[in-house]
Amino acid sequence: MDTRQIDNFLTLYACRNAHRAADLLFITQQGLSRSIQSLEKELQVTLFERSHAGMEPTPAADYLYGRFQALKTDLDDIHKGVQVVASGKVALELPCSYGVLHTAYPFLAEFERLHPHIALKWEELTDREVERRVLEGRAAMGFAVRNPHATRLEFSPLFTRRKVLLVPSDNPLAEKAENGLVFADLEGRDIALEGPDFNANGYLIDACVREGFYPNVVAETSEITLCLRLAREGVALAVVPDFIAEMDQTHTLVSVPFADQDFKWQAGLTWIHGSRPTGVMGELLEFLVANASRMQDA
Repeated sequence: MDTRQIDNFLTLYACRNAHRAADLLFITQQGLSRSIQSLEKELQVTLFERSHAGMEPTPAADYLYGRFQALKTDLDDIHKGVQVVASGKVALELPCSYGVLHTAYPFLAEFERLHPHIALKWEELTDREVERRVLEGRAAMGFAVRNPHATRLEFSPLFTRRKVLLVPSDNPLAEKAENGLVFADLEGRDIALEGPDFNANGYLIDACVREGFYPNVVAETSEITLCLRLAREGVALAVVPDFIAEMDQTHTLVSVPFADQDFKWQAGLTWIHGSRPTGVMGELLEFLVANASRMQDA
C-alpha cells in the first residue's frame, strides 16, 4: 500500500459515496475503485459494500480508518520533522484543531519571524487528539476548541466564531436567518458536521437529546469543508463555524445562526492544569494572548 491508497480510502470512508470521493480526490471513479480493490486484495478483506445509501464501510474498514488516520499523522510528522532538522532550527510541537489555523496561522507566522531560530511544527488534529497529546506530555500546549469537561486542562480563549446551519435558499429553515434556529428545528433532518472527536459535536448532540430526539447525522468528518460541499449538493444541512460558511461562493446557501448563544466555536490554547508553559513556548502563549483581539477581528 502507499500514501495515495491511504488518502483514497480515508476520503471514501468519510463521504460514503464513490462519485463524491473521486471528485474530491481529482481522480476517476474507475481509478478510485481500482485503488480500493487493490487495497482489499492486499489485506484480503472487504472494505466497502454497496447499498441504496452508497458505499457502506465494513467492520474491517472501521478498524482500518482509525489506524490509517494515525499512520497518516505519523507520516506527515516525519516529513515536517526531517525538514526542520535539515534547517538547523529548534522545533516546537504545536498540535492544532482543524479549522483553527484559518485564523491563527498569520499570527503563528508572525511569531516565527520574530524568532528566526524557532520552527513551529503545527499539525492539524481533532480537538480530542490535541488534548490527548497535551495530557500525554507530547506537547506543552495545543490549539483546540473549548471543552468544558476537560477538567485536567486549562484553557485560554483567543477567538470565537458562531456556529451556523447551511441550508439551501429554498429551505423553510432559511426564513430563520434573522431570529436564529432552535435545536428542535433539526429533528428529522439530515445533517453533516464535525466528527465525535470535535468538542462542538458533543454540545449539539447533547442539546438535541435534551429536546427529545437524536439528530440524524449522515456525515461526520474532520474535513469541515466537506460539510460545505454536502450542503451545496443537497445531501445534508451542514453545521459549521461561520468562517466556513463564508467560503461558499455559489450563493445558493443561507447561513442560519443558532439562537443558543452558548453553541459557539471558541478556539484557544490549552495546557495541563497547574503547568503553564515556560521558555519559548511560554513566550508563544503570551504573544498569542496579547494578540487575541486581533485574532477575533481577523
